[in-house]
Amino acid sequence: QIDDSSRGFTFRRKGPLDMRFDRISTKSRARDVVNGYSAKELAFIFREHSDEPLSEEIAAYIVKWRKEKFGRRQQRKPNDGIRTTLELRYAIEEAVEQAMMAKGGGVGKSSDPAFKKFRQIWHHSNGRTLPQAKKTKYMKQFEERRLRHPNPVMRVFQALRIEVNSEIDQIAMLLQGSAPTTCLGIGGRLVVLAFHPGEDDLVRQEMARLVECGTHKLLTPEVDGVRPTQKEIKFNGRSRTARLRAIERIR
Repeated sequence: QIDDSSRGFTFRRKGPLDMRFDRISTKSRARDVVNGYSAKELAFIFREHSDEPLSEEIAAYIVKWRKEKFGRRQQRKPNDGIRTTLELRYAIEEAVEQAMMAKGGGVGKSSDPAFKKFRQIWHHSNGRTLPQAKKTKYMKQFEERRLRHPNPVMRVFQALRIEVNSEIDQIAMLLQGSAPTTCLGIGGRLVVLAFHPGEDDLVRQEMARLVECGTHKLLTPEVDGVRPTQKEIKFNGRSRTARLRAIERIR
């Protein structure tokens, strides 16, 4: 269903902005998010769900795009909004192009103003800055995440898919509930494949909690999990952001 243009997941072909995995229980579509969220709300999900460095610029341009009045040739009404995957793709690409021109190119460089927004995580709540070593560490982590998803269009589509399907909440409900114990017999294994750092952080934390409780043991490396090889990435590009973690119930 990811490659089915009628589901709205792919930006390579024209299709409706849907992105729902479950069309029965999930009511909100990607179109509802794109045309209904404020610029601030859109920027938040682009930043939180896909680490998009130009989240505010893209969000502002989407809001501007959806408010434009279309001519008679398009046979649309004012404020009809963004309706298809290709319309959203073009809006994102134009937003990025304008942002690059405004900044004189170099989007993604550490000196780019867009990255300064992310450096806010370097500050404590009391306003003091973090030590330089931690600043360097956090920036390196951010750069690695950005490079794993080099396409702004891909990042925004990922963020919308996560938002529409409440993917982070679904993972939390699974791991924080009784399923890891009640649904697994002794020796049963739970394997999770995450494609986004936010998802993986949650999985790592919850698996560590279960291991600490003594009910499960960890089967994969604690810090990095299992990452795809370069050979696999070459033949399956979607695997480049994947991280696999597994635990086994022992009592």
